[in-house]
Amino acid sequence: MSWSRLRKRVLSGKCVYGMMIRQARDPGAPALFAAAGYDFVFIDMEHGNYSMETVADLIRGAKSVGIATIIRVPHLETYFISRVLDAGAEGIMVPMTSTKEQAERIVRYSKYAPLGGRGFGGQMGHSDYKPVKAAEF
Repeated sequence: MSWSRLRKRVLSGKCVYGMMIRQARDPGAPALFAAAGYDFVFIDMEHGNYSMETVADLIRGAKSVGIATIIRVPHLETYFISRVLDAGAEGIMVPMTSTKEQAERIVRYSKYAPLGGRGFGGQMGHSDYKPVKAAEF
């Protein structure tokens, strides 16, 4: 399920179901969750021992079967936030966020200028590997 469809279901008061993974590394794992009827897969980088490459592979696997991805990054750092978003994650969760300033940093790391300071990576997972124009971001 795409992020926009997932969001519409939540906003209309319908339930959505997801599966959290911490150890699965096979990019085909999200296909199992989609086949079982789950709406999203939650990939836990905080407690799971995932590399960025593994997370990117899992995101690509999820996108190939139309299941949304939410990534819990290990901590509040632009390196993790921007890279999982560049890989195509549709949502992020940042652990131990407790202040307004931390929330503002998350937004700044997630958004492109003028709303934030995220670097523009071009043709990557977030654009489904299609050509993009910098002006559109």
